[in-house]
Formats: sequence, structure tokens, C-alpha cells
Amino acid sequence: MSQVPTDRAKGAGNSDELTAAIIASGERTVKGLIAKYIDLYNAQRLQPGDRLPPIRKVATDVAMSPTSVGLAWRYLSEQGYIIGQGRSGTFVAHRPLTKARQEQTRWNPVPNHSSSMVDLSLGFPDRNLLPKLASSSFEKIIDLSASGYHEDPVLPELAERLYELFPFSKEDSAITVVDGSLDAIDRLLKEVASMGDAVAVENPNFPAIFDLVEVNSLIPIPVSMDSSGIVPDSLEEAINAGARVLITQPRSQNPTGCSRSQERTRKLASVIQASSESFFIIEDDHSAMISCSEFDSFAHLLPGKTAHIISFSKSHGPDLRIAAIFAPDEIINKIEYRRRLGPAWTSKTLQHILANLLADPKAIAKISKAQEVYRRRRLGLGKEMAGNWSVSPPTDGLNLWIRVEDETQTLISLASKGVVAAPGSHFWLNGPSYPAIRLTLAFADHDEENLTMEIAASIAQRSTSFRM
Repeated sequence: MSQVPTDRAKGAGNSDELTAAIIASGERTVKGLIAKYIDLYNAQRLQPGDRLPPIRKVATDVAMSPTSVGLAWRYLSEQGYIIGQGRSGTFVAHRPLTKARQEQTRWNPVPNHSSSMVDLSLGFPDRNLLPKLASSSFEKIIDLSASGYHEDPVLPELAERLYELFPFSKEDSAITVVDGSLDAIDRLLKEVASMGDAVAVENPNFPAIFDLVEVNSLIPIPVSMDSSGIVPDSLEEAINAGARVLITQPRSQNPTGCSRSQERTRKLASVIQASSESFFIIEDDHSAMISCSEFDSFAHLLPGKTAHIISFSKSHGPDLRIAAIFAPDEIINKIEYRRRLGPAWTSKTLQHILANLLADPKAIAKISKAQEVYRRRRLGLGKEMAGNWSVSPPTDGLNLWIRVEDETQTLISLASKGVVAAPGSHFWLNGPSYPAIRLTLAFADHDEENLTMEIAASIAQRSTSFRM
């Protein structure tokens, strides 16, 4: 761990050079502040033990918001460039870290409970609602050969089917296939962002999104949400703080289940267009085919700035490991070039299976049934708990986000009934704004009515509904 040298800790050292360098550069972004700090550090014009000015003083001196300076300080602290000493102040550290920012990530999907428990914490789909494989699923699959690395990584039949299913034009959006939505987000971040860039992320959110941003040496900036999606003023604040990328879930948002309205999309697009800075949007449509909400994408308003991810894990099965990316040609070409140096392509056998399932009437009917069952479970649990809380506004997808009086007590109460829920506190970037839990409505072989009643009975009597 970095230590502050006692012989320099009381002095201001050369830290005023930092504010002077920022003022001289005219740079007023989180990334710019970080870059100037690292430049001075590498040039040894900032020495270990130098006391840094308070955040508010730096913000005033360089005409930035305290929030933006705080984000820069947090990034530098996580990378080992500075160290906080409480009331004594913040100091230049001995040396930056040479290993990953976090030894313990936020997302840890390894279960630590008895297998006899009903696990509704993982976010996995109900296996009984997934399409079954049949002989027709393997049509046109003769062997496991491939024609070579020069081959198009996307199966033509699958590409055509995806363009038929989702309203993207081939002129504005090229397509590629990768190994799931998180793989897609990771690869997109590597192409559209560089070290120290700030990324706007929905809050609350799937914790793996926060981890992905940080392991790519990027800075997550939380943006608040309501029942229609991201709040425009919050996105504007994030852009003003230096955000150059947005990761957003257009529908069935994990964990809240909310879906973005088309009116909200237009307002957010206006906020983005009003900024003079370059900006890119990554849309994670992870539950596309089991969502009841209508399709919506920034790609129709900002085609050159948008990548839209369609995942099939929730609808067709996690083990397919397939997600499609619709994005501008330049972005798709970069992703495919980089993949040629690694996995090269996603299994054409799996792509064939998905293409066949997407054309199979029985599989299509199964997906429609899954939509209806998840909807019925959301509404059924809401009805059973009427008086404590209600599903208002309506949510979507396979998760239910429940605001409670006491998170820990609610989790214990559920566990006493043999039910495991996900702690709501895990889904916040910088600590929870309120106590909550997330339930995945994957009841599998358990009796739906009895399980619904047990869950409802386990929620604290004075729990309130999730209201964004």
C-alpha cells in the first residue's frame, strides 16, 4: 500500500503546479485533469508526499465542478497515484499500482448458499421457458469445419434474419456477432474510449457494468433514472463532467425493469447533440426478445454515434453465448480486426442453431409464452403484495426490483422461507440510495402460486413500492 513520507507530508510541495498546468492548457475535463497530473508525476514535478489542494479549491481555481475534480481524484486514488489521509489531506503517493484496480470486483456470481434453496438472485432465465432443441435446430450443420480466417465471422443466414427481426438499415448499421452482451460492451469500450475517459452509467445498474468500465481504466459517472429511463438533466451533468460514452439499457433495465420511452430517447438525443464534444452510445438490449416493451434505439436518431447490442441469453439460453452488435462500419471493422487476433469468430455451429431457432415456429411460440409468463409473474407478485407495494410504474423483463424497509432483514426473512434474493446494495455505484432487493422470476420447477405467496409473506409489512 502507498505510504506518505513523513518528511514532506506537512508541506504543499509543488502541488500548485497542477492547477497552473490545467489553467494553462485550457482543459476542463476529468480526463484532462488526470492526464496533467500523470504528466507532472512522471516528470517528477509532483513528489511523493506533496499535499494536494482540497477538491473545492482545485475546482474553483480551474473552473471545474467539485464533482468532476472528485471523479479525477477517485480515479487517481484507485490507480495508486494519490492517497487520502482523512482530515490530514490528500497526498502524492510513492508509485502507481501495477495490478488491476480492484482485487475484489463488485460482481461475484458464485453462489454461497445451499443447493436446496430456491435461488432467485442470479438473473438467469427460467430453463423451462427456453426453446427446446430439436432435429430442425441442427439443419445445415454437417460438420465442424470452417473455410478459414478470411471468412466473414457472421453467418450470412443469421445476419439476414437479424436484419429482418430488428429495424436497422444495412446502410447505417453493420453487424457482427460476439460472445454475449458483456463481451460486446467490453469490446466496444476498447474501441470508443481510452484510458481515463469518463463513462456515464445508469444507477442502479448491473454491477458487472461498473466493473467493466473500471477494469478498462475508465471512470464511471452515475446518471439517475426514473420510470422512463435516464433523467436528461442527469445525463447533461455527466457530459459536462467529461463523460464521452454512455452505456444504457433501453428496456427491461437490470435491476429496475424500467424501459425507456421514445419521448425520453428524443430528449436524451437532444442533450447529446447539444454537446460540442464527441460522444458514443452503447445500448445493451440484453432481454430484447422477452421484453414486452417496444423496440427503441438511439441508432434511429444518432446512427453514427450508436452501437446496439442484442443478446439472446435471456430468450434462447445463456449457453449459446451469442450477442449481435449493430454499429457503424468503422466500429464493426475494428472489433472484427481485434477478434482475429483472439477467438476470430463465434462458433458457426452455434450461429446456425440460433438462426434455425429464430425461424422455427415452435421456438418462436416458446419465446412468446416466456414473455407472457414473466409478465404474469411480475403482476401476480405485485397483486399478492398489494398494500405493501405495487408494480407501479409497470416494469419489464425477468427481474423484479423491490424497495423494502430493511434490505438485510428482508433477505433473512426470504432465506427463512428457502428463497435467495439479490441484495439491492450490490447494484449501486457509490452506495445505495434506498434499501431494495432484486428477484429473478425464474421459478423453474417450483409451484408458482405457492412461491409467490411465500415471497410476498417474507417481505416486511411496511415495505414500499419501487418508485423512481
